Amino acid sequence: MIKNKPDLRFALKPNCLLTRRPLIWITPPRSLFYYKKPWADIPLLLFEHGYKVNLLQLPFQNINLKKQVLNQKITKLKYSHIFVDSVTYMILKEDLLQLASSTITVIGKNDDGVFHFEPLNTCFSLSYFLHQKWCHFLNYQTPLQSETFISCSESTWHKLLEHCVYLAELDFELPV
Repeated sequence: MIKNKPDLRFALKPNCLLTRRPLIWITPPRSLFYYKKPWADIPLLLFEHGYKVNLLQLPFQNINLKKQVLNQKITKLKYSHIFVDSVTYMILKEDLLQLASSTITVIGKNDDGVFHFEPLNTCFSLSYFLHQKWCHFLNYQTPLQSETFISCSESTWHKLLEHCVYLAELDFELPV
């Protein structure tokens, strides 16, 4: 009989600093095929490890509504660490760059001078594949599957934790 072993892949490293500012995850483009758990379990795992985590839900596809919702919540984004996918970042870039008191981490490729985090490739997800095809049909861009953490590898998880530790260290340099 095999006993259930705890999943140690996502264990927190000892002596890890926790950020003083919340980690805010902005939802990527969604559709009927990809809407339930944006960013998969990453925000929940970070929360369970002691980080302050918020998920900013933006409308599914309408760019003007996305900008409107972001501008309504812009004061809540001050003094935080913002995580956003590369597609949403390009859409909301002007508004996000006005948040001089916050850090922005773009998940995926980015050449703008803000932090970027490139997760490793993940396994295939049929629902996300359908989501990509649906968005392509509607002429909407959507990030790569690996940029949404649908299936996060152990090395990507540890790389993300190291980035959060870096942000925690940066908190001591930034004004509160």
